[in-house]
Amino acid sequence: MKTYRLLFLISAAVLMLASCVPQKKILLYQGMDGSSIEKTQTPSQYRVQNGDVLYIDVKSVDEKATTFINGPATAQAYNSQMLTEQTLYFKGYEVGSNGAVQIPFLDSIGVSGLTMGEISSLLVDSLSPYIIDPVVSVKLSNFRVSVNGEVSAPGSFAFYSPTVTIFDVIALARPTDFANRKEVVITRKVGSDSLLVERIDLTNKNILLSQFYYMQPGDQLYFEPLKAKQFGFANFPYSLVLSVISTSLVVYSLFR
Repeated sequence: MKTYRLLFLISAAVLMLASCVPQKKILLYQGMDGSSIEKTQTPSQYRVQNGDVLYIDVKSVDEKATTFINGPATAQAYNSQMLTEQTLYFKGYEVGSNGAVQIPFLDSIGVSGLTMGEISSLLVDSLSPYIIDPVVSVKLSNFRVSVNGEVSAPGSFAFYSPTVTIFDVIALARPTDFANRKEVVITRKVGSDSLLVERIDLTNKNILLSQFYYMQPGDQLYFEPLKAKQFGFANFPYSLVLSVISTSLVVYSLFR
């Protein structure tokens, strides 16, 4: 009987070890001193590309003129604090294939390649002959990042802050224990017709210095599964096997 008990303990230990993923494959920021202050990559200002949708809000003492530009539905939603993602998108100004947006009073304004601040300054100068002391706010309506692969909540996530880090995104997607954090595939749009594809290591503290630390609109992340998942360890019924072994030992001890 002692032999069977020993075999049971050995089997249980092997199964438990096989079901575990080493901490080194899961922990982030590895190599950091707990008392140190690490520098991060300076966020670069996003430059508008063709196909982007801009939310442009104009304020002035001349309410009729600003409502004409902003639209009555947008103005009403803004006043009632119900400015939803759908409102931002459908009431926004799309950057056309020519790199310009069509705005009342101004017709076509080239904005492709400019930052939000540069567009705001450009619109203030352009609207000043028509509107008294205009104040212009420009935001990107289509800031979304997609995450797929070995995560608990795959999908496309919308953000309203201009500075979104990769850890803001993965906090929403929640990678599983079997997600390969050392080789995360990131795809980023470069220009109007090019894609940059790289592999990044989230377990290395140098991710803080990477150009991919701050997300850009349209970024896509893909978490590949670890080999343990590929070999089927993730779905192996460990508790069932241990239960069968323990029950068999009990039955054997009763009827031997």
